[in-house]
Amino acid sequence: MKKNQSLIAKLMVVMAAVLLVVLAGCSQPASKSNDAAKTTTVAKTKIKDPMGNKITLKKTPKKIVSLAPSVTQIIDSLGDKDKLVGVDTQSPNYVKGLKKLPKSDMETLDLEKLLSMDPDVIFVTDFSLYKSGDVVKKLKKAGIIVAAIPTEQSIAQIQHDIKFVGTVLNKENKSKKIVSQMKSDINEIKDISSKIKNKKTVLFEIASLPNIYTVGNHSFINEMIEIAGAKNVFVDKKGSIKASEESVLKKNPDIILTNVNYEDDPVQNILNRKGWENVTAVKDKQVHYINNAYSSLPNQHVVQGIKEIAKAVYPDEFKALD
Repeated sequence: MKKNQSLIAKLMVVMAAVLLVVLAGCSQPASKSNDAAKTTTVAKTKIKDPMGNKITLKKTPKKIVSLAPSVTQIIDSLGDKDKLVGVDTQSPNYVKGLKKLPKSDMETLDLEKLLSMDPDVIFVTDFSLYKSGDVVKKLKKAGIIVAAIPTEQSIAQIQHDIKFVGTVLNKENKSKKIVSQMKSDINEIKDISSKIKNKKTVLFEIASLPNIYTVGNHSFINEMIEIAGAKNVFVDKKGSIKASEESVLKKNPDIILTNVNYEDDPVQNILNRKGWENVTAVKDKQVHYINNAYSSLPNQHVVQGIKEIAKAVYPDEFKALD
């Protein structure tokens, strides 16, 4: 029974992620002072969240609710995990030490539960706005800052979001350091991948049979594939797409990557698919698992996902990469 419940929960996460991608479509100069030296009061500042909604920052938040695992990981990296007073149901799967916190569904927001947490700021996704726009309005009316972060289409947008979270939490310097490290790591990968002449073709599965979902252009996963020096077989499509078996067989990818984490052995399941025996990736046993946390959540950890992709597709070229 527990196993079935776990499977259902994971399937719900996958479908939520798919819909999020479908819905998706000049920072200030670094301060000379350190974040740690700043007081809990900040000058009243009016900014816009990544979705263009106006918010006013009056003080450094002491109580935070994060209703997106990707944002929860950013908050953790900024050193503010101890300020979390509530999270979505999936965040504890990606950040340790959150299981005892109150939980709220990221889709259908519970107004009373969120108000009872008494947060200074709540981070939500575009999916939350789509499903619970009225609740968001009531939260704002109660004086709570609601910052909306969409499922981004590019790594540049992800980096902007990291700096935005840093601004809201009064951790600008630390967020800029995270982004700077991302850029440095990505450039290191590009230095290698730019020299690769024969680019391999890749299918990246984010959901498995009976309904295969993958990504096209205008998705950060596609950009991850390209940074690693490979070609996405569905780059001619846009966003998250449902792919038929026939279309995959016709594309005949050199490599198949999967981040499906609701199956016991997704790699072997792909290798065992009937009718896929002549697909180059299956025939050559070039099917690899990419850590779901590094390839499904739009934040700084996508760099680790790019490294996993690079090493899976070009093990010799990237063997020295940390």
